[in-house]
Amino acid sequence: MKSLFLSFGIGIFLLSCQEGSNESTTPMPKPSGETIAFYNVENLFDTIDSKGISDGDFLPHGKKYWTQSRYLKKLKDLAQVFNDLGPKGPAIIGLSEIENKAVILQLIETAGYSEDDYEIVHYNSADNRGIDVALVFKKKYFRFISSESIRLVFPFDPDVLSRDILKVKLQGHQDELTIFVNHWPSRRDGTKETEPKRLFAAETLRGLVDEELKKDPNADLVIMGDFNDAPEDQSLNAVLGASITKNEEDLINLSARVKYKFPGTLVHDREWLMFDQIIVSRNFKKKLTGKLEVFAPDYLLYQHSDGRKSPNKTYGSRYYGGYSDHLPVRIIFR
Repeated sequence: MKSLFLSFGIGIFLLSCQEGSNESTTPMPKPSGETIAFYNVENLFDTIDSKGISDGDFLPHGKKYWTQSRYLKKLKDLAQVFNDLGPKGPAIIGLSEIENKAVILQLIETAGYSEDDYEIVHYNSADNRGIDVALVFKKKYFRFISSESIRLVFPFDPDVLSRDILKVKLQGHQDELTIFVNHWPSRRDGTKETEPKRLFAAETLRGLVDEELKKDPNADLVIMGDFNDAPEDQSLNAVLGASITKNEEDLINLSARVKYKFPGTLVHDREWLMFDQIIVSRNFKKKLTGKLEVFAPDYLLYQHSDGRKSPNKTYGSRYYGGYSDHLPVRIIFR
């Protein structure tokens, strides 16, 4: 694929790499009807002032008046979603807008599990708000192989910092599974103005995908995240090459196929947007049961007085006390 940013050079940094022991020859149990999910949990911050990040709004005396009781309520609410996403929780879930590993562990414990049940993969990103992405998976079904955190540095705007792309390799029942968790730059400063950053993120991710497919054309790949773009937008459809119409492409955007069954995963200016997506390699699609679902039980939706519905969010112009301003997405694999 022709680079969109050759004139700038590539500003990608591999922050660090963790590798686990995969010497055991005992096969992992075969999962059946298990869930792979992604969820933007909307600013899951603790109430502790952390150095080096701008978390002042989410402190007991900060702008958001983020008290311990509000934090514990959010953990309890998100734990309900966690448990409902799959049988005894999801087998794999990607998370975005989490502050640190500690809040993920507290979420898992609130849901009734421990580090014996789930493993957490997390890196601190360069985002100045202190929000990161992470991956959580059941140790029963998957063995950790390795992980990398790829930092995005935009050559045309190096002072702007974004969330890293998280790459995790897992050993499943028979095959390896490579997962990429994303949270691409937002549209806050304007869709067109910020589009080059998402195009750059897409090109970076495409390069990582090509590395895997070059080693194994039949690789099992799962790409998930809050992309701040829709499946048909240039970043995902043209640059990343995630097909929205054909199954012959090497990447298939499953979220495009539910677009008209449910309006989206978040609401902006009364418009539903499908920004939270799961994309898979052609080979992995064969291992799925059914289609991608936007998980939208009634408790995750807020009913407006005029009949409209939107995600039951925690904050907006004020504290609403809901779950998140995004809905999760999930797929079932056999």
